[in-house]
Amino acid sequence: MPIYHSTEQLYDCLQTLFTRILSESPDGLDSLSDSKLIFRFECTVPQGEFTINGRVKPVETHFGPTSIKPVLDIVLPADTLHGIMLGELGIMKSLGSGKLKIKGPMLKAKALSDLFSHSQTLYPQILREKGVL
Repeated sequence: MPIYHSTEQLYDCLQTLFTRILSESPDGLDSLSDSKLIFRFECTVPQGEFTINGRVKPVETHFGPTSIKPVLDIVLPADTLHGIMLGELGIMKSLGSGKLKIKGPMLKAKALSDLFSHSQTLYPQILREKGVL
């Protein structure tokens, strides 16, 4: 059974995560803004997408379709994103197993390391607060 029951629940948890990272550590996503890249995550089960705009500071996030063109497209099931955010799955292992697909310059995904690092601490708390875990 998928961790998220709806796209709205997925967006709510992720939006809270980004808000909390920026409020608790204003420079916590500097690697994204320093990269000047735009990342789009296309999730399945539930279907949804969100875009991280690293061309502005602080980083902006957009939930749902947007006209902003990404440099890097990451396609994955929401459960795979969940595992990565918890630190239970690695990006390379997910790529190798076919659970994650990257369209664009794969090495640029390294700029996401700050996001995943912060998420390992904050994401489980958010899921508990929202009644997901």
